[in-house]
Amino acid sequence: MKKTKEYQSPTGAYRYDFTDAEDYQKFVHIFGGEAQLGEYPQIQKAIAKTASVSVSPGQKVYANNASEPMLEGSIAEIRAVGVGEGRAETRSISAQSMTENVQEEIYGLYRMVTEVEISCANATNANMPVTLSSEQEEEQDSMAYCLLVKVQDDSTGTYIYQTKLYYENEPMRLLDEVSTSMFPYEKLAGRSFTMTVDALCEAKDGAFAAVSLAPRKIKFAKAVAQSFINKITITDPRWQNGKRQGSIVFLYGRNSIGSVQGDYVGGNYLLNVKGNNLRTIIPIKGTIELNPFKKITSVSIDSYKVGNGKFPKSYLDYYVSGGKVIAEHGGGIKLEDLGGILQKNGDLTYDSKSNKVSFDLKLPLKSGMLGPYDWDYSLSHAFLNDSSHTCYLNGCFVLRIEHEPYMGTTIDQYAIYIYSVPQDPRYPIVYYESGKGETNVFIPPIAIYWGCFAKDTQIKMADGSTKQADQIKAGDRIPVLGGRTLTVTNILTGEDPQIIRIMTKDGKRIRVSGGHAMLAVDETAPNGRRVAAGRLQAGDRLMTPDGVSVISEVVTEPYNDVVYNFVFEGEENPNYIEADGFWSGDFYAQNRKREKKPAQLTEEAIALRDELRKFAQAPVAE
Repeated sequence: MKKTKEYQSPTGAYRYDFTDAEDYQKFVHIFGGEAQLGEYPQIQKAIAKTASVSVSPGQKVYANNASEPMLEGSIAEIRAVGVGEGRAETRSISAQSMTENVQEEIYGLYRMVTEVEISCANATNANMPVTLSSEQEEEQDSMAYCLLVKVQDDSTGTYIYQTKLYYENEPMRLLDEVSTSMFPYEKLAGRSFTMTVDALCEAKDGAFAAVSLAPRKIKFAKAVAQSFINKITITDPRWQNGKRQGSIVFLYGRNSIGSVQGDYVGGNYLLNVKGNNLRTIIPIKGTIELNPFKKITSVSIDSYKVGNGKFPKSYLDYYVSGGKVIAEHGGGIKLEDLGGILQKNGDLTYDSKSNKVSFDLKLPLKSGMLGPYDWDYSLSHAFLNDSSHTCYLNGCFVLRIEHEPYMGTTIDQYAIYIYSVPQDPRYPIVYYESGKGETNVFIPPIAIYWGCFAKDTQIKMADGSTKQADQIKAGDRIPVLGGRTLTVTNILTGEDPQIIRIMTKDGKRIRVSGGHAMLAVDETAPNGRRVAAGRLQAGDRLMTPDGVSVISEVVTEPYNDVVYNFVFEGEENPNYIEADGFWSGDFYAQNRKREKKPAQLTEEAIALRDELRKFAQAPVAE
């Protein structure tokens, strides 16, 4: 593949362009050839439909008005896992720089294991804005994926392992442990192998996409080396204050008066505005317990480019925006330089007495940076025209361990990965700690919460009077939609440079943050549905204690002042209070997870999905 055609992504994934003859032929070759694909007319039709585009400057316009699925993904470091109930046998091994006939315990059978990550969303082009229409936001995404996994012997060119994996309705992220078949040690010893993962994706509207993830290599030494890694523990970002489930909540630009309602609270929004972009703070900290079976002489952060290996920088992504990277750690620093800069900055220390490594991935402070965790961000203000955002951390750094001679070398390098993974009751996940010898650590997704009332908003009180939002205190009693009266226990404040002003035809007005929850009424929701203020438009209808008011105008205007919202005693469910004559959300209402309508598949998309299932079940073409 020509260098100039590479799809630029943080992970190095290559996205196929079906309008390009070379790309199409490569795709056909990878997925079984013309003969096998000829058995799947719906797949061929979808490819032709997706390729039927007219190109205008900076944008692709699809003839079928479908939005092309945007795929991103990576293969984590491949590792060898011994199979069996313990050390299977002991062998005599002779290796360079080692005493002959040293006894090393090894397994007789091995398999290769890696984590494969895929994230996907719909986007008509790679530069789509973060904002989506209410209709797009409220309908459940529906995706079908087929992954083709292969392991090739580099010396012979033959494939020792091939399989297909199939998934449906997981648009945010696939993170699956891929384990190969078991192989006898003799088949692997002294050889190197390359793992490749190629993926097909079909969206609800029948759009189609294909991507090849950057390949990964693994080499089996003549003998099986032990890992210098014993256990990795992540101390940041993680749950705080005894919390044991859910996302890691970051109240960006908010402070809590009362009990803390987020795992991370604070950050002055006014100070965090730089040009048209927003900036925030996400720390990456932890410890690594080493296994000193050989004397360790030095531990450091290595280059992110090691030999032929290339490891991505730590980044956050947001799946709704097409899998866009919304923040990158050290974005302006070259991969080959980043490790040295972090090491020089003291971001990793090694205690030889305890054989423990501490890492804290700060960056050297420079002019214009807000602090040592100030990542390079590409968020527009439109990002906050919603109440909450679920983001995913893909953390990575390369650990270099120098030691006395072992297995013919004095240096071992490990790619340490930190992944955000949603909890799945079907597959229990251990958060924050790696398994023995493992280099992957899982953490929950990171939820960024937002949205509040302007300080002069008039809030209806239990005695029938009103109070300005900035005058309400813990202990005040406020009636909520449904007839109950609740007690304020916690007040969230922050500073917003802008505010949304909503005006209605009957003369009402309210000012709230873009992400604040309002109750809108339409044919599908006669009793009201939650809509973020920044998504409202003229003509929308809002619920009020007296009935319904029709919006005449929605304006974004300068504010540069403090905003407020409230938490009620014993409540973790959304409540709506009377504010300036509207039913408007409390803290939990504004940050409630949206319930999306089931995706409505067309007959054509259903036929394509049925065929993709058959393709996934068919044997891998040789």
